[in-house]
Amino acid sequence: GKVQSYMAAGKPIIGAISGDTKTIVEEANCGYVSSEQDVEQLAQNICEFSMLSIEEQKELGKQARSYYEKHFSKEQFMTQLEKYLRGIFLMKILMINTVCGIRSTGRICTDIATALTKQGHEVKIAYGREHVPTQYRDYAVKIGSRVDVNRHVLQARIFDNAGFGSK
Repeated sequence: GKVQSYMAAGKPIIGAISGDTKTIVEEANCGYVSSEQDVEQLAQNICEFSMLSIEEQKELGKQARSYYEKHFSKEQFMTQLEKYLRGIFLMKILMINTVCGIRSTGRICTDIATALTKQGHEVKIAYGREHVPTQYRDYAVKIGSRVDVNRHVLQARIFDNAGFGSK
């Protein structure tokens, strides 16, 4: 935004602003701010700024530039973006599947689990039926019992509650 551009240029800020922008200028101690509709305070701030020595005005500009470098520079942005993306991509992943390593759906889940594990992610596949091939036992978490599986199959076939079109 405009204020960030002024700060990058090392300029003191005098403005009628609110919200985060006002907070930033106050935290940076790089100028004078008033509420958006407070014309009298804005005029007072302009007068106060004009009474400062050139050195004091330059110091406000230096503080603006310093705050910009710490919070808004390209390097800072990239660092924050990298931390954010690492937080997203270094997550624990749970895939829920009714099978594990068998036929197409199970194969897709296990292939994804293998690829994500190679990238350093912790992956678990929650499954509810059939046995788990040895190579996928690190990922597998059995949920439910054989009775649960049979009940699900029966409900799916009779009532189509699972939405599989398996009547």
